[in-house]
Order: sequence, then C-alpha cells, then structure tokens
Amino acid sequence: MCGFFRVGVWCVRFAYAPYDYGGELIMVDNEQLIYPTVDLFLYDLGEGLGELDTKIEENRRDFFTRIYGEKLDTEILNKIRSIEEKAEDYLPLLSHLPGCVQPLKQGDGYYYPVKLRDTYGLQIDCSGEIDLNPENELSPKPLTSLSESKTLIKNQLNSDKGTIGQSWFVWGLLTSTEQNSLETAKNCYQQINLFPDVNWKRDLKQTGEFLGAHFYELWKPPSHQHQTCDSVHLIICLFDAKDNNSLLEVQEKVRRIYPELMQLFRYRNKVIWSYWQSRQLKIELKKAYPIIQTTVNNLPQQVDQPRLNLNQLQKELADILKVLSIYSNQLSSLEEQQSTIKTNLKNYQKRVDAIAELDFNFNSEATRKFLMFFSDYVEEKYLEQTKSDLRSLNSGFKLLENAIKTIEGIISIEQTKSDRDLNSTIGVVGTALAMSGVTASVLSAQPERPKSHGDFSFMASPAFFLSSLPLLISVIILGLSRFFR
Repeated sequence: MCGFFRVGVWCVRFAYAPYDYGGELIMVDNEQLIYPTVDLFLYDLGEGLGELDTKIEENRRDFFTRIYGEKLDTEILNKIRSIEEKAEDYLPLLSHLPGCVQPLKQGDGYYYPVKLRDTYGLQIDCSGEIDLNPENELSPKPLTSLSESKTLIKNQLNSDKGTIGQSWFVWGLLTSTEQNSLETAKNCYQQINLFPDVNWKRDLKQTGEFLGAHFYELWKPPSHQHQTCDSVHLIICLFDAKDNNSLLEVQEKVRRIYPELMQLFRYRNKVIWSYWQSRQLKIELKKAYPIIQTTVNNLPQQVDQPRLNLNQLQKELADILKVLSIYSNQLSSLEEQQSTIKTNLKNYQKRVDAIAELDFNFNSEATRKFLMFFSDYVEEKYLEQTKSDLRSLNSGFKLLENAIKTIEGIISIEQTKSDRDLNSTIGVVGTALAMSGVTASVLSAQPERPKSHGDFSFMASPAFFLSSLPLLISVIILGLSRFFR
C-alpha cells in the first residue's frame, strides 16, 4: 500500500512516525506527498489614481516582462492592450492562447495572468520538473521538490515580489490515511523556505479545514521600517488520502478554487500594502511634528517683541504654509489608505462568504472561520491603529492652522498700523504744503527776482521763511508722535 514501509526499507533521510498494526511496527513517511504543487499569486499595480497613459503603459510592460522576458514585443503588447479594453472585474489576459495560460519556460507548470480592474494578477503554477511518464503522477515525491518548484518559479520571474504583494499556495495529497498532516505541513514549511528564519510557532497564524483538506496559514506581517513591503504569506493545503479523494478529484477541486484564491489574495494583499503605506506616511508625519511644535512654541516670544519685523513675519508665514501643504497632503494620503483598507477588507469578507458557499465545499462554517482570521486581525489592529494615528496626527494640522492664523493676525495689525501712519503722514504733509503754498502766494505778491543763478539771498526773505514754516512744523509733529508711540 502506498505510503507504508517496513523498518529499514526506506532511506533514513526521511522523517517517520511509528504506528503499531497487530504487533507489527509500520513507519509512515511525513516528508512525501503525491503531486506536491507550488502556486505563486503575485499582484502588480496596473493603474494608479491619476496616472498618465505613459505610466500605465510602463506598468503593463513591466508586468508582462515577468512572463515573456526579452521576448516581449509590440505585437504581444498590442494584443494584451486590446484585451484590456474590456471593462471586466476578472479578465484573463491570455485569452488568445489555449486555456488562457502560457507554459513555463522550465518545469511542469504555467503562467496565468489576469486583469482585476486596476490590478494585475499573476498565478505561476509549478509541480516540479516535467515527467513524461504520467503514471509517476501518483507516485509519492519527496518534499524537497517544493524547494525545486519554488526555485523554478523564481528563476523565471525578474522578481518574485509584486508591487502590491504576493501569496504562496502549497498543496498535495497525503500518501496514506496514517500520515500526520501537521508534521507534513511543518516539513513543507521548512522545505519551501520563504520566511527570513524558520520558526513554525511564530509564523503559524491559523489552522482549519477547507475543501475537505487540512489548511495551515502562515504569515509574516510587513516590517514598518523596511523600504519595501516585506510581508510573507503561505497557505499549505493537504488533502487526505482516501478512496474517494483521488488525485483527479483533488485537482478538480483545486482548479475550481484557483480563481477564488486569485480574488481573495488580491484583496488581502491590497489591505496589507495599504497598511504598510500608511506606516510610511506616519513616519514622515512624525518627522514634521517637532518642526511644528518648535514653530508654535516660538510664536509668543515673537509677538512680545517691542518692534516686530514685518518682512520676517511674512517669511515665517510662507515657511509654515509650505509645511502645512506637505503635512495636509500626507494626512489626506493617510486617510485614503485607511479608506482603501476598509474597502478591500469589505471585499475580502464578501469573497470569504462566496468561497464558503461553493457547492463542492461541504463545511462552510469551518471554511469561514479559517479565512476570517485575517479579517478579524485587520479590524482589531490595522483599522484601529490608523484611526488612532489620524486622531493624534490631526492635532499637528490644527497647531499649524492656529499658528498661521496668529501670524496672519499679527501681520494684519502691523500693516494696519503702517497704513494708518502713512495716511497720517500724507495728511499732515499735504496740509502743510497747502498752507505753505497759500503763505508763499500771499507774501510773494511783489517778489524780488534773484540777481543770478548763484544768488540764494531769497532764502532769507520773509516770504520764503513763512511759506516753509508750516512744512517744518508738520515734520516736527510727526517725529515727536513716532518717538512717543
């Protein structure tokens, strides 16, 4: 029987679990699976909000370079562009090829790209090296083939990291009814080696049943300090070895669930990506906060100065307005990320319900419980955290607004004072000029003309002195009024 080996028969490099059958010890191998398969679901941004056509075309080229590499040409891109013109939520992009898939350059598998509204999704499926003997499909394979499949996938992509994110899906058929699914899952986790350092207990987030299989979800949330979203997500799905669970039946179940997983992982990765972006925004906003606080704290000292420098105040106002513009834009972006998280979480929850109600899923509640772990996590942590961040960081925006109003008020007062002084000066000087003009007219009724251009004796005349006297008096009054202000 497949999966049963007597002591000493099988190579000692495999891990065994002992079982006693009528006094005869049987060793069960937990490092083998029938048809072990690795799938990578990768997501790239297709159309960002407000992006130009040139950027959208660049996104398209970058995405399909993952599949075609240097063979990507204008003819292929034109075909894909025409397919993308159909406005559908789930759009296979290789509909001109059989099965809408492109075979892998190496290994037994395929590429399956789709357009999901503003997002590109790519499934890369690999079951190891190509075996021309179909009978070997039913033969147990060592779990080292998972590592080989992962390597084949990564070698055929210019990067196994999507701009939005990626999820890995490992599945296979247990070799016997006595094979320990948990120990086998642990071995799968070690062999595929996706996480920075192996720690099953740390990375395991949820276990459950789905499609009659044992499911294990492992996840490393993104690091906030990392320059890129370094989240790692893996689901291991192990089907029981039963008479009614043939490989063909398992393959059919998996085939039908692939499109659902493509959508589910899409929303999941968008939530994580948006939350990671919100952490980067928070870091930038927190950097601006000390500048805001210093500016606000310096205001009272500036206001209390006996003589205010209007030009300096206007410069500071311009600087604060610049900080406000950057800060408010980042704050708005943070609000947008919170909204994106809410929208994609809602879509994730809808997709979970749809998967739970599939006609070939006989335990909808168990499925819902398993997949809703992520939803609960996001609501309790991500949404609460962004809500708290917006509440605290909004105080910085209000401080900036108050500082701007204060400086604008001071400038307005100083300008009013300056305008009043200017009007007073103009009024006094104008009156003085008028008076001196009248005086000069009266006193110069019979003027004595200068004898030459160098003759300034007229300045000693009573007419000149009396006509200048009102102007001199007004200048003295203005000077005294400003001195005693």
